[in-house]
Amino acid sequence: MTELQQIKKTFLSERHKIFSGLHKEADSLEFSKNYSILVENTIRRIFSETKFDFAVAAAGSFSRRELSPYSDIDLMIISDNVNKHRDQIISLITKLFDSGIEVSHTVREFSDIIKFRDSDLHAFTQFFETRFILGDFNIYNSWIVSLINSIDPDTVKNLLREFITDQKMRYSKFGDSPKMLEPNIKMSAGGLRDLQSIEWMFILDHKELINRQFEQTQTEALLSVLTENKYTTIQEAEHIISAYKYILLIRHFLHLVTKSKTDRFEFSHQQKLLEVFGLPQNELQNFMKKYFEASNIIYRFSKSVIKKYLLEVLEPVPQSLAFELDDDFILKGKILSAIDPDKLTFSDILRAYYYRGLHNAYFDDNLRRTIVEKVSNQKFDLIESESSVFFREILRLPRNVGDTLYAMNELGVLGAFLPEFQELNGFMQPGVYHCYTADEHTLLTIKNLEKLADDNSHLGKIYRSIPEKEILFLAMIFHDIAKPINIAGHELFGSEIASSVMFRLGYDESEVDKVAF
Repeated sequence: MTELQQIKKTFLSERHKIFSGLHKEADSLEFSKNYSILVENTIRRIFSETKFDFAVAAAGSFSRRELSPYSDIDLMIISDNVNKHRDQIISLITKLFDSGIEVSHTVREFSDIIKFRDSDLHAFTQFFETRFILGDFNIYNSWIVSLINSIDPDTVKNLLREFITDQKMRYSKFGDSPKMLEPNIKMSAGGLRDLQSIEWMFILDHKELINRQFEQTQTEALLSVLTENKYTTIQEAEHIISAYKYILLIRHFLHLVTKSKTDRFEFSHQQKLLEVFGLPQNELQNFMKKYFEASNIIYRFSKSVIKKYLLEVLEPVPQSLAFELDDDFILKGKILSAIDPDKLTFSDILRAYYYRGLHNAYFDDNLRRTIVEKVSNQKFDLIESESSVFFREILRLPRNVGDTLYAMNELGVLGAFLPEFQELNGFMQPGVYHCYTADEHTLLTIKNLEKLADDNSHLGKIYRSIPEKEILFLAMIFHDIAKPINIAGHELFGSEIASSVMFRLGYDESEVDKVAF
């Protein structure tokens, strides 16, 4: 047996051992790291006695040390003269295939930095995710220096805008909700790409790569850096990394059961993973609810950071334009902040949402995190008469009712205020008429309903003629409220629940009857 054959045998054996050790309680990042390092070390072993005048670097998820079982093993070969090194590069790739490592590779010259910076966002972002493996380290280091030096203030702003636009396009293609019933676990809203995009934006803004060479995955390093730079807190970072790990674990198993680099998490795959996890089919609701919770954590953090860049870097508002809305809240441009977040009661939080909808504003990071913490730890007394008043004021907003309720649901406020609605969160309703969870479906009906305000159709005229839109919105909130109890006949149970909740909120009998009807 030749040395190359022995290396291949060892690699395939070690890979099989790593793959076989994956189980439902496994640390998915640890799995990825072990697999990625196995590939790195095998490549170094293959070429231990070979000298290259160019640099060979890991790229993509390989560079991140976040490989899933069937992920592409991406290499970036960096050369100061591709023609001169062509034969060596061909020999390198051929030898890797012969060793059982099927790689995808790109070859880059230094002139590509400016070329792709100005023409191809996707290719340019790949330049930030590299990890040196072998060859000429001086070439690699010069590449990194040239890459960082190519980023001037105008470039930062232009690329940040492109990232934000690119995310909108990605959501349009793969799904703009973290609660899609059949999500793309990498590309849909709340998928793995959301956190990776934050990394690229941070690198651009700070001109600092996060490709630390010690044994750590890129996401672990990223959350550490974001915490150090006050983009998040230790507690929130722990929730984010836990959510990311869970979605990545699903991706690992999805690859194994499909024997391909599949990212579309279809119903058939969900049922198959129940078997793999040793769960009965009637556990699908709870299984997917955990997925949607994880997806929502990543989505809301990504959304918050993007708003931070948009409103603080790309479209900053001078401090002189900030003004107090009342004794508790300040509005600066589109950013709503609390003077003393820790003292907020639940009714104060609902008042913050009222201001958010009224001014089409966004919470700053401190207010957002305070709300999440208070809701998750239930640090307030929910039985406050003022809470009902502010909730009703939200329903009476002249616009943005759907967006405001949606934002409340993202941070868990809507379910805290209406425990009956909490049961809809993450509730799956498979079928040709639904592609979202029940809570998402419900809130989208209100957002879509409000679009009729500017619609010149017959429906638009009817909508504008309705004086009590608050009652209409309540009917939308409750129209599927009883599905978690029983889908068949849910409208009968739903009318009873709606009546009970509305009396609790202080509505009179005639208003309750309209919604129940």
